[in-house]
Amino acid sequence: TDSIFFIINDQTMLAVPALCTSVLWLGCLHSVLVRAENKDSGVPDCDSFLHGRVSSCETYQIATLNSSPPRCLHIEGATLDDKSQRSAYCTDFINWFDGTNGCRVYGLPQNKDWCDIYGGRTYTSTPHTAKQACCVCGGGVERELEFQVGDFVRVPSLSWNCKSVRVSKILESQNHAYTVEFLENCGQKHLIRTNRGIQQKHMYETGQLLKIPNDQIAKMTLHRRLELRKCRTGSKEQEFSLVPDDVKSASSSGKFTIYHPLTDTEISLSLGESKQGSNALQIDPAFEGDTFTHALDFFHITFHGPSSSNILLSGMFGETEYAEAVWTQIYNRNYHESPYSMWSFEKIERTNDTTSDEHTVWLEKMTESLGIQYLQQLAPWHLLDVDRAASKSDVKLRFRELSRTYHPDKVLPEKREQSSKIFVLLQNAYEGLKNTDEAQKEAFRTSADTDSQLFSHSQHVIELLPFHWTKYGNDADYQYVIKTNATNSTATKADNGSVQIWLLFLYSARCGMSRSIEGYLDLAAGHLEKENIKVGAYGCGLYDGFTPNNKDITGVLTDEICKQYKRRETPNVHVVVETISGDDNFVEDNAQFKYFKSDVPTGNTTHLSPKSLINFAVTGKRIWKDMHLVKKMKKEDFVDEAFMTNISIVAFFDATNSDTSDVEVQ
Repeated sequence: TDSIFFIINDQTMLAVPALCTSVLWLGCLHSVLVRAENKDSGVPDCDSFLHGRVSSCETYQIATLNSSPPRCLHIEGATLDDKSQRSAYCTDFINWFDGTNGCRVYGLPQNKDWCDIYGGRTYTSTPHTAKQACCVCGGGVERELEFQVGDFVRVPSLSWNCKSVRVSKILESQNHAYTVEFLENCGQKHLIRTNRGIQQKHMYETGQLLKIPNDQIAKMTLHRRLELRKCRTGSKEQEFSLVPDDVKSASSSGKFTIYHPLTDTEISLSLGESKQGSNALQIDPAFEGDTFTHALDFFHITFHGPSSSNILLSGMFGETEYAEAVWTQIYNRNYHESPYSMWSFEKIERTNDTTSDEHTVWLEKMTESLGIQYLQQLAPWHLLDVDRAASKSDVKLRFRELSRTYHPDKVLPEKREQSSKIFVLLQNAYEGLKNTDEAQKEAFRTSADTDSQLFSHSQHVIELLPFHWTKYGNDADYQYVIKTNATNSTATKADNGSVQIWLLFLYSARCGMSRSIEGYLDLAAGHLEKENIKVGAYGCGLYDGFTPNNKDITGVLTDEICKQYKRRETPNVHVVVETISGDDNFVEDNAQFKYFKSDVPTGNTTHLSPKSLINFAVTGKRIWKDMHLVKKMKKEDFVDEAFMTNISIVAFFDATNSDTSDVEVQ
């Protein structure tokens, strides 16, 4: 059931949500009691917080801002409710020995008959016999297994930096209840001699297995990793509830416990440190005021402990995509300005539709509207609809699911050609991501990072492809202008035609700054739709014919489209104009119009914030409109009756040199 019912004073019946388990019982019950207290006064049953973005009656996905598509917090591994299903293991009596040998010696292969010969003897050093104290002799203490295969654990006996350790096997041997696998290199480094000379090697390498002795298990703890995975509809691993620390003051204080019902866990416990007092987190708006569309939808999540303050991040500038959210101690660095520190709470809508595959619908839509070239530039994990760090089994499962839709032998004849092309792309992505050699697989993923579109899954940003551009001018003097066949639905009108105003974001997939502000650009694009300004992003050097070289790794100087803007850095941002209708003079004027965001080359992510991008685009549109108040005059215009009968401001430029400061105004 969804609720547990209580009768209080034989009169009032309360429906307490079933998610009010032991961890949050008092806080959750307090919230229910307050609602019952306010029932007769007309106060709604559901408490609303954080500018109405969060309700006490709903569950939410907690999504990132800095990636496209967004990823969600994900906690894997539910604890078994029925303890009878758990296996048991045996531990020896602590510090038992017979005066000479401990239980471990009794278990050695050469001593296999010791339990029969010496197991029943008593010694002055201990009141217990080997048959009572040692598991190998049938004694010891039987304990329930606390961890399951797939659980992430912390093992104190390992190095402090071994944080990605997962249980891979259970009860492999009598003395080792758990075998763990290292998912990343950790431990101290030491020098080894190889065919390539002297190299450093970690104590524990990725993929290495290690048996944990039973006498160390008592110190092991469960590590509920805050993983970041693609947001999935209906995923219980991605469902969270927010319980206010104090219902009456939550709206002003911003203190909440974020709770994961599936695993009965609070996400603050992932800090991995002992805390005193409240485990409540501070949730504050990421942006000041309702200054643009969806500005109030994003928040910072921080924990202020007795000795330090930590903020929850989904990545870091310049690094590859995070597979795990991390708590980072707040020193003097202002993490609050970074998109990596911003989260949204997406309400989970219940649906009974389990038949449709959103990804296949999206693939077909993109192929039909933009062609197979669009899919060729997708990152392989986006193409397969898996996470960047997905396991081989997850990659294989998803490939098989998509193969049922796109394998040439399983489609109608009229769809076979298109499906065959999609299937080849899926197969290539599968071959690269299923590789069991971690070094080769990471090299494949890194290559894909630098050769893939950043905005293919964006909600509002249009990923411009080469065919969205056309040459304007003659063979000797030409430039590329946007030509998307835009309709008049979002056009800006002028006296002699109509145009589409664009905020153009030229990026490189190899550039850390370009990657870091994906979310900012998408937020700006959502707001600029109201201003009839479209936002387009073009990846320099991504496409055939525009391949970058060692002297220009970003492609900004070798890509024909990018180099015409004469910038050496990425990203660079402009306002440009697409002509929809008008005469030749109008088309030429629009082709020449370029408005450059000059604070970006020497700035930081603040200069590319949604508000800054919006203001720049709106100003650029106004400048374009004002441009039409200025007319380039010819000699005959000075005797035209329209000029002679009006008052005009005329600027005379000396055309004999390039010094534009030599101007006379009359």
